[in-house]
Amino acid sequence: MNTVKNLNYSIQEFVLRPENSQLRPATGSYSTPFRGQLFGCDMAEDVEEKLAERNVSVLFLGSNPNCPGSLDNMTNQSTGEGDWQGFQIQLKSGYFGERVTDQFGTARAWDPLHNPSTMGSGQRSSWTFYADAIRTGVGSLDDVAMANVFSWGSGELDHMLKHLRAYDPGLLGRVISFANKQLTTMLNCLRPQLVLCPLSISNHHELRNLLLSRDQVKDSRNVSPSVLASAFTMKLATTTINDREQRILFIKHPSALRWNRKADRPFIAEAMSSAICSALVDGRMSS
Repeated sequence: MNTVKNLNYSIQEFVLRPENSQLRPATGSYSTPFRGQLFGCDMAEDVEEKLAERNVSVLFLGSNPNCPGSLDNMTNQSTGEGDWQGFQIQLKSGYFGERVTDQFGTARAWDPLHNPSTMGSGQRSSWTFYADAIRTGVGSLDDVAMANVFSWGSGELDHMLKHLRAYDPGLLGRVISFANKQLTTMLNCLRPQLVLCPLSISNHHELRNLLLSRDQVKDSRNVSPSVLASAFTMKLATTTINDREQRILFIKHPSALRWNRKADRPFIAEAMSSAICSALVDGRMSS
């Protein structure tokens, strides 16, 4: 079974457990982990073939799908099946990343990294900025993958975690443990040279036991240029995945990017691309 099928069927198995039944209507096409493509491939089987001969340079993590309706479906007992049918279609589609089929049967991808034009105008600028900086640091976006840590959505990660804590603390604990399992599978299968992880994940007090939280990583150090430290924090750290050292660069999520001064943009872009490039070079030298 390929990586995407493995992750998607794990989601289905987890959701269908009686104790997690609230998650079923909250699970849709957006619950599949990956976004966009990898190695220029749209289909999961083609990506899997490439993985046998190529490395993923960067795994760019998001927190969770930006789908407030998912959280609403989770806590509203009258939603019936909710978005479940959309997940079943995604499960059978064979695509590497999420595809949403419209009323005319056209499959549409939401791909903020490889194709920021799929984003709304309010977020397009930040995603374009990140895509350009990552491309400069890596050399190409062809071997850069994008995935979410959590499979269920809300407008913001903090809102989802607070809401679940109040609604059902036991469910929150199971969701976090499941996210840890899925993340471990992703890292084992993709073996990325570098992970880009939002600071909102590493610093959240509810996620202290998550694989990439600040409490679980080691050798964390600030790699932000001092002149930009207040504008754009970056921290480089490592963790161990099945005896393999994994390098992580913690950065702001694109949606959290705020410009104190537009004149800082080129300096932040250069700092980010340089940090990515240095982390990749150092990782190759130590492997």
